[in-house]
Amino acid sequence: MKKTYLFLLTVFLLLNIITASAFGQQPTQRVNDYAGLITASQIQALEARIASLRESLGFDIVIVTTDSLDGKSATAYADDYFDYNGYGAGENYDGVLFLLAIKDRSWAISTSGRCITLLPQSTTDRMGEAITPYLSNGNYNKGFETFLDGVVRYSDSSPAVRGSSRSNQNIPYIAAIGASLVISIAIMMGLLAQMNTAKPKRSAMNFIVDGSFKVTRHADIFLWSHITKTPIPRETNSGGGGGHISSSGRSHGGSSGRF
Repeated sequence: MKKTYLFLLTVFLLLNIITASAFGQQPTQRVNDYAGLITASQIQALEARIASLRESLGFDIVIVTTDSLDGKSATAYADDYFDYNGYGAGENYDGVLFLLAIKDRSWAISTSGRCITLLPQSTTDRMGEAITPYLSNGNYNKGFETFLDGVVRYSDSSPAVRGSSRSNQNIPYIAAIGASLVISIAIMMGLLAQMNTAKPKRSAMNFIVDGSFKVTRHADIFLWSHITKTPIPRETNSGGGGGHISSSGRSHGGSSGRF
């Protein structure tokens, strides 16, 4: 019984770890105006709209302004900010981030997870073209609103977004239910193992009468050979562009430019 209690305690601790992972804390702020370009009320309005879009589209949306790129390119800064601050929906970190670097007068759109294909480089290029005039005129809030308009417009026109919102939102619940099922099966197997006292015989020698089996001759006979040849595929240039790997090792897409 002591072993059983120890087994159940281990299972309980494992369940707590898995549940904590499934329902881990996520960043609560999606508009981070470190450069101080917009007002508090504008930030609040953008946050409210992003919250609604995240619910309907099923992926993360982030806006960041900064005074300094810390020696990085706008693209690298945007990718790293998204990765290292815990953004992204689901196991593939689905989401899109808009970065405005005011002193460098540059911008970048970083896509992650399924948003890499949902918002390909040709699309983020068009979004950047629509946003740039507002940035050049100092109307930064209108530029951010135009970014969100583009996210909605191009996401709604893609079949990839349909029906995905609910599935992404339910990932933590599905993970917790799956963990519970696995743990329940583990408990049952542990209890059944304690009831199984039969030991299988791994050798046929236990069923042979001593001295009744003798090998008088043995030989190795070569029967046939078979050779399989597989050509080495040549590298091809598939084109497309826009894809890159961030310093965290995750894949990103998107565009960048200046204003």
